Amino acid sequence: MSEPEDNAQLYNFIIPLITTLFIGGLISGIYYIIDFIKDRLKAKFVASIKLESSDPLYEWVYDYLVEKGYITKVLNNLSVKTERSNSSPGWVIKSNDITGDSEKPNVSFMPAIGFHSFVLKGIKITFFHEVGKPILVGQDRKPSKIETITMSCFGPWNLKLLKGLCEDAMEFAFNKDQGQTSIYALRRWWNDWEKVQSKKPRPFKSVILDSNIAEEIVEDIKNFKQNQKWYLQRGVPYRRGYMLYGPPGTGKTSFVLAVAAELNLSICTLNLSGTELDDENLNRALQNTPRNTIILVEDVDAIFVERTSVSESYERRVSFSGLLNALDGVRSQEGRILFMSTNHIEKLDAALLRPGRSDLLVKLDFATQDQIRRMFMRFFPDSKKELVDIFVGQLPENKLTMAKLQGHFLRYQR
Repeated sequence: MSEPEDNAQLYNFIIPLITTLFIGGLISGIYYIIDFIKDRLKAKFVASIKLESSDPLYEWVYDYLVEKGYITKVLNNLSVKTERSNSSPGWVIKSNDITGDSEKPNVSFMPAIGFHSFVLKGIKITFFHEVGKPILVGQDRKPSKIETITMSCFGPWNLKLLKGLCEDAMEFAFNKDQGQTSIYALRRWWNDWEKVQSKKPRPFKSVILDSNIAEEIVEDIKNFKQNQKWYLQRGVPYRRGYMLYGPPGTGKTSFVLAVAAELNLSICTLNLSGTELDDENLNRALQNTPRNTIILVEDVDAIFVERTSVSESYERRVSFSGLLNALDGVRSQEGRILFMSTNHIEKLDAALLRPGRSDLLVKLDFATQDQIRRMFMRFFPDSKKELVDIFVGQLPENKLTMAKLQGHFLRYQR
């Protein structure tokens, strides 16, 4: 092939290539200019706030808009969230064994993924709900998706309106839980806590214990909270731990709920057998507990017997030494109030029961005659003394749990 023919073929190849690259670059440049102009116009004429699901304000704003009806009343594109009933272990509707009432799952209707809009104080607000791509989080690199809400409206001067909406949502969330006991659990694959439930406070007088145990514990916690300076001056770690022990059904968990309600404290429930929890994460979790909370670790004997894990499964990651270090090691949180419970205190290692980890050992035992009498009078306050004496006289002392008695009274409440 001659040189002129080679040049012609090269020319025929290069010219279309250059033309294609030029047109592609021109189109890309046009899109870039358009996006630039849109961003500039948006910054100049649009106010917006973006919330991520990793921030608690996300849930507060979401719930506020749903419960106030700002979005669900005007939308026809909804998603559904079904929650288990409190006592049912699954999704199936279950009849309560004591009251006979059926408990159905709670169903919430929420905005689906995508664009929505609603009107607030006469201003149209665009509500964009988006789910991001999966990301790997935590030491185990577990996949998780971050959801976002972007609220926008015309006019940068309306940013104050969007900020006010967030503040109203926050106030709404706090007022909603006012007078209730907040329950926290560790966020899965993360080292922070999230509120999973708000419970109506259990009346302190409803917990019927032998002698004045309940009142003594409440006074002990009050003294602890008021004497931080005393601890620091004497070089004593500013922490308080309580070990509740006794047979199942004697009211250990109920007692903690009542104490929290009486002192206006929240509860952080800590599951040491969680597969995402190791020694390091346990330390971080205890350091990052919310203020004014009780940390509750239930059934310690079901996790460790002596110094050995009950389950030798490879999934178990919290060691006994890791637990001890988290409770009173160098990195332990100051000002912490810890409650642990066990059905078999004799199975626990003495290191877990010593002061600094379990400052007070509190036994909750089978019901005495005095407890039986007081519970009877709580359910049937108008009963004559003779009837109470007959009932109490027929029951054995120190043989029945308070849970068994309560179940009996509930069954025959009418």
